This record gives sequence, structure tokens and C-alpha cells, in this order.
Amino acid sequence: LALDEAGSLFGRVSGIGAGSQGLDAAGSNFDDEYPENLELEDAYLGWRSGKLFPSLDENALELSVGKLAYAIGSGFLLRDGASDGGRRGAYWIAPRKAFYMTAVAKLQTGPYKVEGFYLKPNDEAFTSTDVVGGNFEYTAGETGTLGVSYLKITDSQSESRDGMDVFDWRLDLTPIPRDRSLQLRGEFALERNGSSQDSSAWYAEAGYAFDETSWTPFVSYRYAWFEGDDAGSDDLEVWDPLWYGFDDWSTWYVGEVIGAFVALNRDLALQTVRLGIRPDDALTLQVVYNRYRLVDPVSEVVARDLNPRAANIHSKHIGQGFDFIADWTANEHLSFSAVAAAFDPGAGMRQYAESDGGTWWLHFMLHAKVSY
Repeated sequence: LALDEAGSLFGRVSGIGAGSQGLDAAGSNFDDEYPENLELEDAYLGWRSGKLFPSLDENALELSVGKLAYAIGSGFLLRDGASDGGRRGAYWIAPRKAFYMTAVAKLQTGPYKVEGFYLKPNDEAFTSTDVVGGNFEYTAGETGTLGVSYLKITDSQSESRDGMDVFDWRLDLTPIPRDRSLQLRGEFALERNGSSQDSSAWYAEAGYAFDETSWTPFVSYRYAWFEGDDAGSDDLEVWDPLWYGFDDWSTWYVGEVIGAFVALNRDLALQTVRLGIRPDDALTLQVVYNRYRLVDPVSEVVARDLNPRAANIHSKHIGQGFDFIADWTANEHLSFSAVAAAFDPGAGMRQYAESDGGTWWLHFMLHAKVSY
């Protein structure tokens, strides 16, 4: 809604209906193998400044409040504000993204972006968690973006999160002016909660796109590290992955078997190799290899459905996985994604599953999206 010289108003209301047929692979719906759920997803209002402030860029100031999605960077910390699975159904598809309540003030002018935000996650079971924070980003043209963020969990029914401070630094660069095909990414984050919580997580990634080659191949390597808990310490060092989410395949649900169904991003060292090609503008093919290793042995695993599960894992070798992915845009209304994934369990995962066998775990998926 245009307000002439006073900018414009915007808003959105949407709902999601979802269900599952049978027990999902994460075991999130043991109590009900046929859950169905219909609920409000987006419900927000906002205002953009338009040309109200001539000294700033158009729409430099934006305010929004309500039930909406919010993300920082690639989603290493914040992207998915809602839980799926369990009584809500649709565990793998994970259609819900909006936080239960959000308020965001954003100022973006020239190369600078500054955001202040309040978030209340739509988690299940509901923990009534309140988060306030700020985000700053500087974008130097084609060279890329540097960012820093701070989060404060002011209140939560989750004891380990109540009062937590989170600090985050990140970069996403194509640093060589004469060859923008080289991409460097990285992020480092700290979590502090008085004397009881002291943990960190980080990743570093390098990739190269062969833009002048037929089918424009892309290759990258990433190492990600999420701290584990030292059994010899009274403090809690294990990384709390907060509300990370999907930016690209294996970012940040790392691997379509382990990352999507089994483990959270905590107490893990992950190596990811990605090879992608584009035979044409409508089709992208990728092969993603992930290798998983524990940082510290564990006696309890917090699974993808957020339920703690007793475990006795002595070996740090969790295993390796291969994902074969095809994304095809048929036309402006119809698109498809197909995945064939295979995971080779290592000694640690066999201990977790209490299995002596080395049988590969397999996952197949076909996803169709119709847009109007």
C-alpha cells in the first residue's frame, strides 16, 4: 500500500497444512504415526521509508513486526524459526520457517546494513524463548560482505539457553578483482552463559566456479567444527546450534541422511566436498560428499527431533555420506528436486545404532513445487 511521500506499507498472511503417513525416519512421531496439522505461518505488517529520507537510499529504513521468517547470513545461527515433525508432521519437508513473534528494524544505505531484532522461536515443545540482538554488514561491491552479530537470550524455559550471549563474525568474499570465480567463506561464533556455558563453532570454505567452461562446473571444500562437551569438565562446552536452517544443500542441514534425520550441528567435525554443474540455465546437478567425526565421545545424543537419546559412542568416526542432487526448473510455475543419498556408518554410528553390521543407509526423495 503506497503512502505517497510517506513510503509504503506491506504485509503477508499465510497458512501451512502438513501431515505425515507413517513413522518418519527421525522417529519424531512415535506417539502418532499419521499427524496432520494446519496453522498460521506468516502474519506480519511492515513499513518501508520509500523516498521519505532523501539523504538515504530509497527504502533505506524498514520496520516489520509479527510472525515472519528472519535469517542472518547463510543460516549458520539463524534461519529456521519453527519446528517440524512430531505432531506437526512433514519432518523432512520442514515447511515452517516463521518465528512465533518477530520485530525487526533495518537500515540499509550504501554498503552498510544495520538491523536490530526481537525473536521468539515457534519451537515444539514451546520454550517461550526471547531473543534480542543486532546485526551489521558491510558489502564492498563485488568483493563481498563482512558481518558481525550479537544475540542475547533474555529469557527461556530451556535452562541452558536462559541468559546466553552469542557473538558471531563472518565473511563471504570473491577477493580477486580479476577473477571473481574464487569464493571464500567463513564464520566464527561464541556462546557464553555465565560460568556454566563456554562453547564455539566455526567453518571455513573455499570454492571455485569455472565460468568460462562448458556447464560451468563449481567445486568447493568446507571444514566445519562444532564444539563437544569435555567429560572431564564441570562446564558445558557443547555447542548449542540454535535455529540454523537451509540455505543450500548441506548448508546447514549437513547431509540428507545424518544432517536431515539424525544429528544436530553439535559435537561434530564435518568435511564437505561439493561438485556442481549446470548443463543449462534450468538444470543444476550436484554431488556432495560429507565426512563426519565426533569432537568428543558422548553418552547422550540430541537427535534431529530435539529429543535426548541414550548412547554409548566411544569411536569418533561417525561415517561418510554421498548426496546426488538434481534441481530442475521446468517453467515459471513448476520446479523439481530429486535426491539419492547414501550414508556409510562408521564405528561410532554403529555403536549409536547398536548394530554390528555395516549396511549403508539410503534415502530417496522427489520434491515438486507448484507456484502461482
